[in-house]
Amino acid sequence: METYVVGRGKKADIPLSDADDSVSKLHVEITQDSKGNLYLTDCGSLNGTFL
Repeated sequence: METYVVGRGKKADIPLSDADDSVSKLHVEITQDSKGNLYLTDCGSLNGTFL
């Protein structure tokens, strides 16, 4: 399984440097399992995660 963290912080694997304060420094994890399925997990952000 591979996991990537998305957010506006420097420690994010996928940094969103142009995002406003509604995006947390470490906002969401994206995990891909061995079959290619993707899972999205909110990292406790105050504003939630929407697709």
